[in-house]
Amino acid sequence: MEVKVRYGLTVQTKLSTKGQIILPAELRKKRRFVPGETFDVQERGGKIILSPVKKRRNQGLVKWLRSCPHEFIIPARDKTDFGRPAPKF
Repeated sequence: MEVKVRYGLTVQTKLSTKGQIILPAELRKKRRFVPGETFDVQERGGKIILSPVKKRRNQGLVKWLRSCPHEFIIPARDKTDFGRPAPKF
């Protein structure tokens, strides 16, 4: 598979027999793409648009918290907290 760089960020690449397209290393480094990165593929006006899927900010944190073996217990608030009665659990 041959990759030709033309005019800065305009590139040409070939489609493999497996349907894969290679993003040049220069572009991957610039955009900080890593293996396993997810992309949306759209067809508009005869063009194919490849866009990286934005990662949710807390995606790793939520996964880590869900894997925690301990149960989290939220203590009840005092009746005087914020002028509201404590919630009942």
